[in-house]
Amino acid sequence: MYKEDKKKGAQAQYVQLGAIVSLWRHSFFVAVVNEFQWMDDGPGL
Repeated sequence: MYKEDKKKGAQAQYVQLGAIVSLWRHSFFVAVVNEFQWMDDGPGL
């Protein structure tokens, strides 16, 4: 019983970690895209 609870806790942690990582990757991608858009609006380009 205790082992099962521990296993479930670990699974929940992995899910949480996966969500954080995907969120971080998404915000990083958005930042990169915004950077390129800003470069396009730059002077003389």
